[in-house]
Amino acid sequence: MNEYVVTFLAILGTLAVGFALLVRFGVSEVAYFGIAVLLLAIFGSIFYTWWKTQTDKTINKLKVEILMKVRDDYWMARRLMEDAQDLVSMEDILQNMDAIKEGLVGQKLYSRDMKKIERTVEKMTLTSIEQESRRVEQRLVSLEALAVSSYRPSLEKYVEELRGNLRRLEDAGYTIGERVSEFNIKAGKTAKGLRELIEKKKEVTEDYQDIVAQCVREATELSAMARKFGDVTAIDEMIARARGGGPEAVETLIEVRGKLREIVSDVFARQLNKLIQNLEKITKVLDSEHVAPRDRDEIAGILAYVKAFEDPGLLVELQRHETKFKNMVSAIIQKLDTRLHSLASDIKAQELSSKLWKEDPEIPALIEAVDVRHPLDRFTEASRVALEHILAQLDEDKAFMKIMENYPKVEPIIAQQLRDRKEVGPGDLTIKYADRFLTLYHLKNPGTKLVRGKLKVG
Repeated sequence: MNEYVVTFLAILGTLAVGFALLVRFGVSEVAYFGIAVLLLAIFGSIFYTWWKTQTDKTINKLKVEILMKVRDDYWMARRLMEDAQDLVSMEDILQNMDAIKEGLVGQKLYSRDMKKIERTVEKMTLTSIEQESRRVEQRLVSLEALAVSSYRPSLEKYVEELRGNLRRLEDAGYTIGERVSEFNIKAGKTAKGLRELIEKKKEVTEDYQDIVAQCVREATELSAMARKFGDVTAIDEMIARARGGGPEAVETLIEVRGKLREIVSDVFARQLNKLIQNLEKITKVLDSEHVAPRDRDEIAGILAYVKAFEDPGLLVELQRHETKFKNMVSAIIQKLDTRLHSLASDIKAQELSSKLWKEDPEIPALIEAVDVRHPLDRFTEASRVALEHILAQLDEDKAFMKIMENYPKVEPIIAQQLRDRKEVGPGDLTIKYADRFLTLYHLKNPGTKLVRGKLKVG
């Protein structure tokens, strides 16, 4: 109800009550009543003014908040439409966006640049502003849906073009298989809204550019190596053009790979055969219980991997695996040497170890000769010799520890046979290391003699 009507009815009611009192009680009572009414009217007016001011402030605040949200939603939607234009034309949709803006400005809701909210909104009702907000929101949703229907097919076509380029680079020999798989997973993710679609395009573009940059680095490394075997001046110029990442980068990189393959073809074949031969030599030596299965598997994995190399363009990758092979073999030798030192300490603490156990004095120098900086053949030969000596020493150490561990069980058997037969030979004991057990028994029992490997009572 309008506040003026309320005021009129209140005044009319007050006059009616005063007239009724005048008729019933006379002038004096009516005077008191008039004063009371006057005071109530004053306080009521003050209260009403305060209440109306607070209500107006709250309503105006709501109006401003609604209009700020409308403005923010508008500019956010417009920025999305503009960002989408790098893939598909949004001219018609942007014209509709301009029409929305002109409508809002025309209603004197915003300034011309739509950055400020006009003071004229204070004269508008909250209901009308809410209605306008819903209308704009519906139009923005409708325009975004229209933009999505136009943008999605273009994005799918764009992504497929990138996929095709990456497949061609991989087929050309660039080692990007793992990165391409990651790219395909990201490119296959579903995106619904325009913001998600634009973000998806940004992500796949960045990934694609990173992969192309990786191909450029591979080509640069291969060219640096190929320089030793031929003229790569023109190739380096092509790589420099591809480094810019322009539309011709993929074609250029494929051509570069082909040219470099021709230059390094012969040296690749020689180095591949050499690495395979050296790997096979070390693989045979590592066939020992003292070598951890994981270490053997890693060396075998390198061998299997490089055996599959056919593309001369993998020369850089081949050399990386040569370095990896050297580092792994060197690490295995260090592990075995550490175990040797540990066992040697335990053995030297045992009684009679100096008479039953011997230490290979050549091992320290052989390990020192293993240097990953040496050429492959020299490194492999030094490693093979060192490993053979180390593994033989570990066999010796293991045998001694088993003898000392099992001697208490074997000693009664030897003693019984000596009592029964006066003589015991290695063939009389159906155990491993029989000759060493007899030697240990002899050392522990001075009343016995060891003659030509046979133990006799002295």
